[in-house]
Parts: sequence; structure tokens; C-alpha cells
Amino acid sequence: METLSLASKKVVATLIRRVINQGETLTISELLRSFKISRLKLLSTLEMMTSIGLIEIQDDRIIRNGKASDYNLLFTSLEKKCQFSPRGDRAMRLTAEFTPLKDGIREKVHESNRFDVERFAKVVRENKIIRRNVIENRKNGSAKWEMDIESPTLIKLRTVFDPPLIVGEFVKYSFYTWDEGIYALTMKELHERYHLDYTMEGLVVAQPTHHIRIIADLPWKPATIEGMKGGLSMERGFSELEKIKEVHDLRYVNNRLSLEVWNPSIGIYYLMWRPPS
Repeated sequence: METLSLASKKVVATLIRRVINQGETLTISELLRSFKISRLKLLSTLEMMTSIGLIEIQDDRIIRNGKASDYNLLFTSLEKKCQFSPRGDRAMRLTAEFTPLKDGIREKVHESNRFDVERFAKVVRENKIIRRNVIENRKNGSAKWEMDIESPTLIKLRTVFDPPLIVGEFVKYSFYTWDEGIYALTMKELHERYHLDYTMEGLVVAQPTHHIRIIADLPWKPATIEGMKGGLSMERGFSELEKIKEVHDLRYVNNRLSLEVWNPSIGIYYLMWRPPS
């Protein structure tokens, strides 16, 4: 899982507080004097914040991007790792790290559509939630998991923060799930069960995000692999798949597939493959 250095996190937290929230104008020279960070690493951090639409740079000056107020969180990393058995079972771990773009964030919700919610609820495992203020170098409060069954096919996992998060804090967490026999092992089964030409694992990017990675460990060599993106909007819902325009890396090594994307735009990113014929 890719993550920012502590120095980069302090720069990010300062930009969020002073530039995005308070409307100040900072300079690159000022940040170099204020933090123990190399110019190369600082410029890389600023490029990330610019690419995901939170700040703008005009010569030496750093100003707020007007679209920043549309969002609540900045994800520094999102990783989804799946392992598949020869029977089509799936073990999945989702790991995330984020920082709030404004004070007062009380929870983060993950929605999951399941074939059998009650059975799923028995095999979810949540890891400890870590929250730390990088500016003050201390813990600000506690965090816990809550689970809500919304319907027979929809479950919500919540990370709840007490007191609510403030700018400067970074949160890291992960959870694990297991599903029995949900993956097709042949093209014939894929067509009959799901009416699809690909098996796919996706990650939703709904907030500004620096880095995502999807990993699939398969019990056999797939026939083909591909990385694609689908748009997502409240008005139109899911859209047609398209090629990924952002910097990305698609790999296959020893039955492990992986898709990484840096500074992805809003949408759903898919790692896709066809089972053996």
C-alpha cells in the first residue's frame, strides 16, 4: 500500500487548513522554510494536490481550487486485495488511509451489496482504526466500527469518530470479508450466471484520491486481463466503460493481477479478466 511520508502529510494538512479552509495564499518558498522536506518531494506533493483538483499554483503562489469545497475527504491510498480459491470463493481485504478536508467529519460509510447479508455479517473482520494528528503529533480521540443491515442485500460498515475528525488528522483502517462460490470458473459459467464477458473487481473513487490499487490472486492463468474506468454521477448512475487516461500500471505476475492508478479522477476503476476457456 502506497502512502505519503510524514513530511508530505504535514504539508498536505497545512494546505488543507490554511489554503483550502481559510483561503490564505501560501508560497512554495514559505513551505520549504517551514518544513524539513526536499524541494523535489514538496513539488511532488503539490503536483498531487493540483492533479486531484484541490489547489492551484500560480508561479510561486499556492491558492485554493474552487472545486475543493465539493468534497469532504482526501484519500492518500485505497487498496483492494482479493484472493480466489479453485472453487470460486473470494477473500477480500480493503485498506484505506484518508484525511478530512474540513472539521467535523463524524463517520465514513462503506456500502456493500451482498447475495446474503446475514451470512456476510458473520465473516466480516474489522481491524483497529488508527487516527493521528500529524501537525500536533498526537491522538485526538477514539474510533470504532458499526455495522447496519439496510436490507436483505445491502450492508453498511461505518467507521465512527468521537470526537469528530478535524483537519490535520490522518485515519487508516482495513476490513476483511469472505464470500463463497461467487466467481465463475469458466467463460460458460460467467455467461450463464452473470451474462458478462469479464469477471471484474472494482474500486469506487468518490473523493479526491492520490493512489489506488486492486490486486487479484487467481488459482489459474486468466485468458485476458484489462483495466478500465466507468463514470459515476448522481444523475446518470453507471456509465459505459472507457480506457484509463490517468497514469496507471496493469500487471500480471505468477497468477497475480494488479491495477494501480495515480491521482485518479472521480469514477469506478475496474481490474477485469476472462477465466480460462
